[in-house]
Amino acid sequence: KIIHKECFKGCSSLQELTIPASVTEIKTGAFKDCTSLKIINFPSGITTLNSSLFEGCTSLDKISIPESVTKINSSVFSGCIKLESITLPEKLTTLGSGAFYKCSSLKAIKIPDGVTKINSMTFSECTNLTSVTFSEDVTSIDSESFYNTKLTSFTIPKNVKSICSGTFQE
Repeated sequence: KIIHKECFKGCSSLQELTIPASVTEIKTGAFKDCTSLKIINFPSGITTLNSSLFEGCTSLDKISIPESVTKINSSVFSGCIKLESITLPEKLTTLGSGAFYKCSSLKAIKIPDGVTKINSMTFSECTNLTSVTFSEDVTSIDSESFYNTKLTSFTIPKNVKSICSGTFQE
């Protein structure tokens, strides 16, 4: 079963969402701009969080992503300004561009083993982000990945081959 593109887009009164186990795919922007959404219960079989899935869900403050998720595509949590806490699944391999763009309440993040690239603007404008823990698998950090954050320390993983311009610019 599929939840189609922008199916619930702009449902400003939706506060809690429980997705049944029968759902295997959720299309782009399905819950975009659901500004009152605070609680999301995912089924364990979802493997991909498609682009802009929860973009602009300004009341979302924490989320537990199932361990089955291997891909978080672009702008999934972009503009989730109250998102303070998120645990990324250990099997994650992809963090899309702008995945956490403007998540201004996010304070810390741990990048799991398996993620090799931090795409452009992944954590840009996360203005309270002070701590990032990388796995040694990271080989590339794209432009503006940490633009306008508050990182207090940063250890470059030993396998990094490139860090692009403007990555840590304020």
